[in-house]
Amino acid sequence: MLLFKNTNRKMFRLIASLFVFVAFTLGGVGITRANAACTESQIDVNGDGTLCETAKFTLTTTNYTSVGGTFTFQISAAGTFYVDCGDGGTLSGTGVTGNTIDRTNNTNEDIYTCTYSTTGTKTIRFGGLATNYSTGTTTAAIQFGNFTGNTVSKIASISGSLSAMFPYITQNASDGAQPRFSYTFYGATNLTSIPDTLFSGYTTGAQTMFYYTFGGCTGLTSIPATLFSSFTSGAFGMFSGTFWNCSNITGYIPPSTFAGLIANGAPKYNNMWGSTFAGTQLVETCPTGTVQYITGYEGTDTTNKTLWNGKVSCVSTTPMAITLDTTGATTAATPSTVYLSYDTGWYSDANGTAAITGLTTLPTKSGKLFGGFYTGENGTGTQVVDANGNIVSGNLKFTVQPTTLFATWVESKFTLTTTNYT
Repeated sequence: MLLFKNTNRKMFRLIASLFVFVAFTLGGVGITRANAACTESQIDVNGDGTLCETAKFTLTTTNYTSVGGTFTFQISAAGTFYVDCGDGGTLSGTGVTGNTIDRTNNTNEDIYTCTYSTTGTKTIRFGGLATNYSTGTTTAAIQFGNFTGNTVSKIASISGSLSAMFPYITQNASDGAQPRFSYTFYGATNLTSIPDTLFSGYTTGAQTMFYYTFGGCTGLTSIPATLFSSFTSGAFGMFSGTFWNCSNITGYIPPSTFAGLIANGAPKYNNMWGSTFAGTQLVETCPTGTVQYITGYEGTDTTNKTLWNGKVSCVSTTPMAITLDTTGATTAATPSTVYLSYDTGWYSDANGTAAITGLTTLPTKSGKLFGGFYTGENGTGTQVVDANGNIVSGNLKFTVQPTTLFATWVESKFTLTTTNYT
């Protein structure tokens, strides 16, 4: 009986010990398990998985070789923001609670710090939404460079969209309703590329909006193809110094980078292009295999700085695939893909050896007549192929990149059927 009791006591202690071990283990990974409720693209606001916010902008850092390393950034915009400093990181600064920054004013340029208790590279995620901006002409909504104590050289890569965090409040650029990104990445020497999505969706320019935004980013080697393509209006000093002294940027200005401005007549404002490309290696003559793309910003204007000061935009003459979309048709067009060599000619092959002036076979659709191929759906945009299948004259420059054309259809006005032919 005594032996049985002792055995029971030992068993109880063993079970209790196992319970404590399991409880401790689960407790130790409790944050991990809670965080599992938030995905890699989200910010765990409360640290327990109960509130997940979408990460709209992300950056990675270079390696921290010792504990106690810091990463700093500055925000002037009002709003509620969420920042996950990454592994071993703790956020501090004015209005900070956990991973949340509450800002009720848009006048102070407050510095925030991620302090790390571990080494290694860090992934920092940003989310939230701005509600108002400073009216200061060079005050950035968010800034990583050009302030005392900045750590901008720690930035190794960036992704996502700052425009998603810092949207327009209204279209009025003079009342703190539009963000600016003056000096935002100034001096980020380890940054090697910029995502095309960084400023996507903006249409109206603001004064000094991108003032020295990427100034001194010597790790950059090219300008993103569509970085500023959504803008249709400019402003005083809008791109002044944007890529200043990015000494390793080579080649030419992509024809689609400023597509919206060019399509809107290339609006000009004083100092709009002041030192924008100064210190880069961008060419002033298009290289072999390309032709110059006329933008309206060619030439030199050292007084008002309304032009690109000799820098050019070019388009490759390598044939681009133009897909002919006939979704819903009874029979497709032949060929279903044609090739455009910009400002040179149309071809049926990717090598640009078989020149064409139109389609071999028109597409068909029951009860409809073919109305041509357009740049937009349902007959919107520019007609590139007419109803007879001929490529419309003068359409050698309608695009600078591979694209899709859409078939349009018109009602058949008169139809007849016959009796049987025996």
